[in-house]
Amino acid sequence: MVEVPEYWYIGTNEDGVYGIDIYPSEAEGTLHSPKCYISAVEATSNDASSDTPKKLFSICDATIPYNEDGSVSANAIITYSTDAADHRGGNRNTTYDGIKTLLGRPATNLTRDGFRTRAAARGTGWSQQYWKAYMAWVRLFVVEYCTFNSQADYNATKTTEGYMQGGLGAGVSNINWTAWGDFNGYNPFVPCGVTKRLGNSTGVVTYKFAAGEFTTTAVEVSVPSYRGIENPFGHIWKWTDGVNVYCDGETHKSTIYTCDDITKFADNTSTNYVLRTADCYQGTEGWIKNWLIDGNADFLPLTNGGSASSYLYDYSWFNNTGWRVLFSGGLANFGTQCGLFCFYAYSDSSDAHADLGGRLYYTPSE
Repeated sequence: MVEVPEYWYIGTNEDGVYGIDIYPSEAEGTLHSPKCYISAVEATSNDASSDTPKKLFSICDATIPYNEDGSVSANAIITYSTDAADHRGGNRNTTYDGIKTLLGRPATNLTRDGFRTRAAARGTGWSQQYWKAYMAWVRLFVVEYCTFNSQADYNATKTTEGYMQGGLGAGVSNINWTAWGDFNGYNPFVPCGVTKRLGNSTGVVTYKFAAGEFTTTAVEVSVPSYRGIENPFGHIWKWTDGVNVYCDGETHKSTIYTCDDITKFADNTSTNYVLRTADCYQGTEGWIKNWLIDGNADFLPLTNGGSASSYLYDYSWFNNTGWRVLFSGGLANFGTQCGLFCFYAYSDSSDAHADLGGRLYYTPSE
């Protein structure tokens, strides 16, 4: 798990310029972001085990053999812990063992409620990724890098003033959709822990397939880690709890509700949730242009019309009818649509598929 420290913050809007102020201790008019812990890797589950109840885990079953240049080859001999089969990821298909193996890969094929239940089974304070905690560290990224473009090229060199520059790179986002389906049916393919040699440092590790392994030509993906949080976007979708969306198919407006209490998370309801906006107007999917600018300093999308090189830089879908659930980050084939602000509220609560997973969070009681 990666610790996100507590802090106090407020969104500012002066003369049309939006900003975020962050404080190490309480200040007048600020909001509190409590300390929380985020899984260093995409969550696994013990669904392949006979153990009950089923739970989410943050584990790296794989011992990663790094090349001299710091990259990892998909065909390298990777050893797994003795109980790795209990946490087999994806759809847990054992016939993929070999270069397509789902050993050491994150869990998918579960509904948002399925992830929620498995996280809560760990005990008090445990949850899957949820809106308030997700924004807690995304907000810190925006302030540290002074950009909304999380996919800007990674640059390990700081400016002459000592500031971070660039972003986290493209992430795992350049895979051909058809080739991915042919390879392993759209199940996750990057082992959890590829970036663990970086520790809690921000950086990127290249994961490589030789020609003929993933497709006819060689394929490389860039696996980012932000302060120890591996694959914060790209690779597979991540469920995001504590936010419910009601889409009106006639007016093309969406109403967004959020909840900060992990014990009250539920799908398809506004009960115990707070109305954040009734004016999320997108009509169709698109690049986010405007977002809700208020003292909460988070990034709920309102309108599209942006691009891959402007505004929030990422893509969103809020264009269906009825209650919708949210997932974030984008997929391995989405290219520049991916990023920390890539949101999908098109699916209902029954959705579960091979490329949809999650993260594990822990929020201590205050």
